[in-house]
Amino acid sequence: KIPPENEIFQLRDAERQRKKSDREQQRALRVHEKTTYAHQMRARTLKARQPFGDADLDGAALEDTKDQIIGQDDPLQLATRDRNVEKEDLASFVAKKREMFLVQYSLGVKRDEMRKLEEIAQAEERKLEK
Repeated sequence: KIPPENEIFQLRDAERQRKKSDREQQRALRVHEKTTYAHQMRARTLKARQPFGDADLDGAALEDTKDQIIGQDDPLQLATRDRNVEKEDLASFVAKKREMFLVQYSLGVKRDEMRKLEEIAQAEERKLEK
């Protein structure tokens, strides 16, 4: 059943007003108080996973429900369960990537040099056979 046109426009206007007020609130916040897009999406998915009848829960019950929801076979949780997840700063990340690149590059150079030496050895063997 389609709602009447005036209700559709009222809902649309209410949504616009809500988004406008959200944007104004975000502008008023300091940088450290703002959330990232990924955090907002995670909160939205957690909210979507909540059972419909739990809208009137208090804070403690909401945390218990959130723990139950997260405890379900969450792919991210399953993927990181046995890993040692630790944060690293940018400098250590760049240093690690640089070291990996240098190791890979040196392996490539050594392979090329070995291939060239093998070709020279085969050419020498061919000369000796003639």
